[in-house]
Amino acid sequence: MVSPQNVERAKNILIVVLFLTTILLLYLLWENLTMQTFRLSDIMPDEDYETPAAREVTVPSDIVVSFGAGVYTVVEEEEREIWEAFMAALDSFGRASDVLLEEITRAQYEEVMGYRSVFCDFSYSLPFVELCQLYGLSNARNYSQVAFVDQLGYSAGSPESVFLHDGENEKYYRLVSDQSEQGFESIISQVEREGYVPYYQAGTYFGIVNTAVLPVTLTGTLAERDFVPEIDPTDRSQLQAFAEPFFGESFDFVRRIEESKGTVVYMYGYGQRVLTAYPDGGFEYREEESGETSGVQSYFEALETALEFVAAHGSWETEDGEFLEVCVQEAYELSAEGRRGYRFLFGMKLEGEPLYYENGAAIIVEVSHGQVVYYKRDLIFLEGEAEVPEEEGEDLSAANLVAQNYEYMAGVLREKGLIPEVEEGSGDTSFEAVAELIHSLEEGYLRPGSEGEEAGLLQPVWALSVGELDFYFDPAGGQPLGYTDKSEL
Repeated sequence: MVSPQNVERAKNILIVVLFLTTILLLYLLWENLTMQTFRLSDIMPDEDYETPAAREVTVPSDIVVSFGAGVYTVVEEEEREIWEAFMAALDSFGRASDVLLEEITRAQYEEVMGYRSVFCDFSYSLPFVELCQLYGLSNARNYSQVAFVDQLGYSAGSPESVFLHDGENEKYYRLVSDQSEQGFESIISQVEREGYVPYYQAGTYFGIVNTAVLPVTLTGTLAERDFVPEIDPTDRSQLQAFAEPFFGESFDFVRRIEESKGTVVYMYGYGQRVLTAYPDGGFEYREEESGETSGVQSYFEALETALEFVAAHGSWETEDGEFLEVCVQEAYELSAEGRRGYRFLFGMKLEGEPLYYENGAAIIVEVSHGQVVYYKRDLIFLEGEAEVPEEEGEDLSAANLVAQNYEYMAGVLREKGLIPEVEEGSGDTSFEAVAELIHSLEEGYLRPGSEGEEAGLLQPVWALSVGELDFYFDPAGGQPLGYTDKSEL
């Protein structure tokens, strides 16, 4: 028979064990929630989120069509449809029995662009074989010599070829088939038949070497628009509803900190997860890396991780339940201290028009070894109906816009070390230095980066891409309105 004294001793030991176990579990809960073995997905209920496919957000920034004789245009409508048609033609091209890959010179590449041609231009580099596999293209494995691609094109000057540019390594290639593909020519004929705005190479305007194409006349079609942030930053219930998915069932353990200027911070543990809500309606989320070194993802695997995370933390939909007009605007490979991943910047359109952010982008996501470690979201929605812009004098021309603002742009470029300083005793080459870096010019909306009179108001602008900078100009008189340094985003 067990003595009462032994029973009491056993009870005391059990109480101590339970106490120590409780302390250990609390420690693990607070310290290790973000580790690989204890992820957010493990504690959140399974839900179906509307997530766009990687293919849907992989769209060229520009599709340039040449009609020969120095006349070009940039596709402004149905970009996705034309891109899909281009990739379908590339697939058909690749089905030939013998497709050869050869490296060519820059001069040869630029020469064929002058013929009837269509070139799809990305603002970032894509792994070419992965892109081919995403679209299920034939002979994708044979293309492994091409590491990256930021431009793909077809030219009637060599109808049996498809041309590729690897901007990461500054190399030019052509794929050569034993037969021509009529699908490419059909794209050019469709654009020509439906009407177009004529563009000419920057070199034609400025007397320098630059194959970027610009319109002759800049006719503004947009007016100022009111907008509201996706979530009212003063509405506590909206903020909490947005914040809860980041922390799941552990939301009860999250500290809420209100700062003096209206910023609200949700913090879990000792900063393992931090969600910051800003007064302008933007959000920023940071998560401590798990430290796991396995599970290195390819480009498109990382992109799918980013797309799924956004779908579960804010969604890809408008207030009306429609998919946002978004695509990958920039993508960078991250590699530091044994960590590998990607940083994705998603651009956005409002009613078909590009939306520029003076500070940031619509959505930014960083993925490291399959884990989202950084997420910034700054979505807005338009209010009211679009108005017809007031006519104020004569339309600008691309040449005059650059001529009247090149000194301003050169000053910014020099400040950032992107063009050399003018040496004493030598001629001022500021105009040529700016003109040679021009990449594109298009109309869109600008969300100003600072608060004040313009807060809540989108400005119509002409956005001139010069090197790594986007400069913004007033459509009426061409006055500068600011710029974005894309290398700092």
